[in-house]
This record gives sequence, structure tokens and C-alpha cells, in this order.
Amino acid sequence: TGPAPSLRWPAEWEARAATWIAWPHNRETWPNRFDNIPRTFERMIRVLAEVEPVHVLAGQDSAFELASSALQDCSQVTLHRIHNN
Repeated sequence: TGPAPSLRWPAEWEARAATWIAWPHNRETWPNRFDNIPRTFERMIRVLAEVEPVHVLAGQDSAFELASSALQDCSQVTLHRIHNN
């Protein structure tokens, strides 16, 4: 099979250039609770953006529009039209 890649998962207290996060869009991921999830992610992203850049994957059109509307005033947030699940 070959050698294992030399990747590691950094601890949350280690320095990093940015945080990457996917904007929620799949209602099946949070059955019967989805309506509160985008607001929760918005709050979390805003807190992170106070101290570091945040990159948000929001690939579907409706998810991108919602994320864009919710985070439009956050200068440290960059949205990416990258599909995810």
C-alpha cells in the first residue's frame, strides 16, 4: 500500500492561518432541527472571525446566498462556491 502520508491534525491551541468550515445546507444532517443550524453557524463564524480569517464552503446556490447574506459584514470571512456534503 505504500507509506502513510506525513499529515497531522493540529491541536486547537496551535497557530494557524485560518479556519475552514462548511456552511450547513443538508436538512438530513440535522433532522427536525435544521432551522436553527444556520444561525448557530453564523454565530460561530462571527466569533472565529474576530481573531482569524475564516473560509466558508457554501457551494449550493441557496446555501451560498444565505451565507452571503448572513456574513456580508464580516471582513475576515471569505465565501467559496465549493460544493460539499
